[in-house]
Amino acid sequence: MTTHIEAMKMALDAIRSTVAYKQGAVMLNEAAEALTEALAQPAAGVEPAPSAMQNLTHALKEDADHAWSWHCNLAVMAIDAGADHRRANERAASLMMNLFGVDTRNNEHYKTLFDYDLDTYLKKMGI
Repeated sequence: MTTHIEAMKMALDAIRSTVAYKQGAVMLNEAAEALTEALAQPAAGVEPAPSAMQNLTHALKEDADHAWSWHCNLAVMAIDAGADHRRANERAASLMMNLFGVDTRNNEHYKTLFDYDLDTYLKKMGI
């Protein structure tokens, strides 16, 4: 396996050869291949950083309130798209599970979402 430095040197040599011998496409292709190989390899001794998705997933799994806030925002988007209250929250819970592996149906807030009749509440509020 070629190291980053070796691959970069190969690319540089290929580019220099192109200039020196004017063998254009073949040598530039070798340079592109060497650079592509170098870029595909992790740097020696450096651990790859976790992706943003990994960081977010970890945060949501560690903090139920944070996960619940995401659930609520997803539910609001579903309501804005025309879903009723129940279906919006069911969809949000499904998305949270499928995207992050977080089951917000186990959240204390989710368990109380459907304990009241929305129509009765709206009438009581004069809406």
